[in-house]
Amino acid sequence: MAFLSAAAARGEAPATAPATAPAGPLPDVWKLLSDGRQREAEEALGERISANLKDEPAIFLLGVLTRSRFDVDTGDQLLKEAADLDPKSDDATAAAAMLAVDAAGTDRGKLSDTAFDSLSALAKAHPDVPAYTWLVAIACRTTQRNEEGVAAYAELGKHFQIGPVLFHQTYANMLDELHRYDESLPHRKQAVKLEPASWAWQGLGDTYRRMEDWAKAIPPYQQAVKANPNDWQSLDRLCFCANRAKNADVLLAASKQFVALRPNTPLPHLFMGDAYVLRHDDSLAADEYVAAYKLRPTDAAVRARAVRQLRKAGRNDEADALAKAGQ
Repeated sequence: MAFLSAAAARGEAPATAPATAPAGPLPDVWKLLSDGRQREAEEALGERISANLKDEPAIFLLGVLTRSRFDVDTGDQLLKEAADLDPKSDDATAAAAMLAVDAAGTDRGKLSDTAFDSLSALAKAHPDVPAYTWLVAIACRTTQRNEEGVAAYAELGKHFQIGPVLFHQTYANMLDELHRYDESLPHRKQAVKLEPASWAWQGLGDTYRRMEDWAKAIPPYQQAVKANPNDWQSLDRLCFCANRAKNADVLLAASKQFVALRPNTPLPHLFMGDAYVLRHDDSLAADEYVAAYKLRPTDAAVRARAVRQLRKAGRNDEADALAKAGQ
């Protein structure tokens, strides 16, 4: 990741860098991709295909871009369609290998390995055709080859000034799994800059959470929830990080929103109870722990937590009754 190394060292978004122009057709589309404009690139390809239903290069590249979004069914359908138009082409070889990888999924058996090796060999033989390298990177993600995937994304990045949002997002996912968080952060920040969607903000929060930088994880998760109020996973992680950071105000606000979104789930009530504990409101904390217990009456740990908090709040009769209920 040489073109990002300085920015990575500072934890900043990747800077604009010289890009190696891809060989072959569709230079206008690759320029859009280089500039981080993947949706516009996909629209341009769609217009070309509408004008010529046998435009194999456009169909193949749209398949690659669709597959980069991990829309496996649609992406593979487009790749197969392109291969059928020109069965003896390198594009067809790449498509067949990707289809075989997808058919095997995460099963690292002979079929998947053979297909992956074929795709890797094709990409190495044609380093000026980044679509093949992109498929290698996607195949690495599918088959959990994180080290090879990071290398493929680094190679792919040489063809981009900025790069598409999903290039950055998936690159960061693989770096995170290798615990290379400082290298991941610039890609997370670039993804948010390119497309400030809930999933992009959640990704940035996830990297900070994995770094156990609870305070820095809070704002991205708040942005994720703001972008999508129904994003219960970001709410869960926001509550978790606020709890670890002992930020009572954020935890209380987020847990109330979490309870409203998923009222019949114990976890939001437990988070709200923790918020009240941080605020030294023992009775309200007890109420939330009891509410969580009622939603999961077979959970001895939740019951014990509720009993302890009831006693702390001086509500001993209720604590005794709840303790007996578990005997």
